[in-house]
Amino acid sequence: MKYRYNSVINTIIFCFLFTYLSFAQKPGDLDKTFGKEGKVSVGIGGYFDVAQEVALQSDGKIVVAGYGRESSSSFKGLSIARYLQDGTLDYDFGSLGLIQKQTTTMEGELNSIAIQKDDKILAVGYSISSTTNNEDITLVRFNKNGQLDKSFGNNGLVLTEISDQKEIGESVAIQPDGKIVVVGTTQHNPGPDIVLARYDEYGQLDYYFGNAGTVITNITPGPDIGKSLVIQRDGKIIVAGFSYSADNLFMTLLRYDSNGILDPTFGKSGIVITSFSSRVGKLDLVLQSDEKIILVGSSEIDNAHHFTVIRFNNNGVIDQSFGSNGSTRTKIGNYSEAHGVAMDSNGNIIVAGTAELGNETIVVARYNPMGVLDTIFGADGLAKVHFYEKSIDRAHSVIIDSNGNIIAAGETTSDYTTFGLIRLIGK
Repeated sequence: MKYRYNSVINTIIFCFLFTYLSFAQKPGDLDKTFGKEGKVSVGIGGYFDVAQEVALQSDGKIVVAGYGRESSSSFKGLSIARYLQDGTLDYDFGSLGLIQKQTTTMEGELNSIAIQKDDKILAVGYSISSTTNNEDITLVRFNKNGQLDKSFGNNGLVLTEISDQKEIGESVAIQPDGKIVVVGTTQHNPGPDIVLARYDEYGQLDYYFGNAGTVITNITPGPDIGKSLVIQRDGKIIVAGFSYSADNLFMTLLRYDSNGILDPTFGKSGIVITSFSSRVGKLDLVLQSDEKIILVGSSEIDNAHHFTVIRFNNNGVIDQSFGSNGSTRTKIGNYSEAHGVAMDSNGNIIVAGTAELGNETIVVARYNPMGVLDTIFGADGLAKVHFYEKSIDRAHSVIIDSNGNIIAAGETTSDYTTFGLIRLIGK
């Protein structure tokens, strides 16, 4: 009887340990409680859908914005979706969790989103004017339930035309006083220049900012392109972009004061042109608690582009204590592109993008606060995710949820291209 009793106990212990070990996950593993084994793939337009940015509302719901097509011949529509914390679509948002093509006459993209304190959603990108056929900066505000906020702009939409050619909104941020700042690019003679615009809480341009609400910055005779921004605690605005010089595009930082004037205490007259050459793509920024600046993008190594993380002191000088003389460059596969950055509660830097590893693959890297790959995360600091065996997968944005887990959003292409989200264990 004693032998039989011990046998039963041992069997129970074995089953418990087997179950525990089967579900035990380490940092960098896909979170199997999210979607299908840590992955979510949802078509919005039904043919071609790309998620450009992801954000969290106060209740942990996940909002994703981008663009989509219904068929190969249809135009791109502004798209947004909301998911519950387990990765299922939130059917209380918009139309069954999805919104696509805000009006039948609007073609364009959403590139960035920000969540207000009241959980209203701001999204920025561009749309093509039905009258001029030019691209205009397009700012949209949704109520918490996904319906257009009719109190904002013109029934929820604000179109900003600066030149008679085209403008694109790339990134949006909200000041503590509720004012909204957008950065992007304007086709301003003789070529593209960085543009900042600031709006009040109702979507009207703030005429106390720059020149009647907008600031155009021409750095070089060639293209200057605005891509991302963050707002410091003192209200100063940091912008990341590209500047063209000597037949190359270089990562560039700018800082403006709260009135839209370049800050002379930052870099050279408010501008830092780095020595990191790149190509037009995504750049992202995050501020540390000490307001040192983390910039991520892609720079050239051995004739290919790879993950690049640079840290700057608050005055715009590269922080030589970080990585190797201020930067860390990680070669992943034949080429890789870093698109999004977030910082966890331990000061680790999480970078998401794509790498050519046979097919394009989502890659999330975690660096410690000194810019060194964190080897306890994934495989030697890298998590590589394919949705399907032969799919093409890209991540464009990354955030940290309230549990410290990592959510990356982008696209996955198999038969069709759809919004793709993954969640990785962070702790």
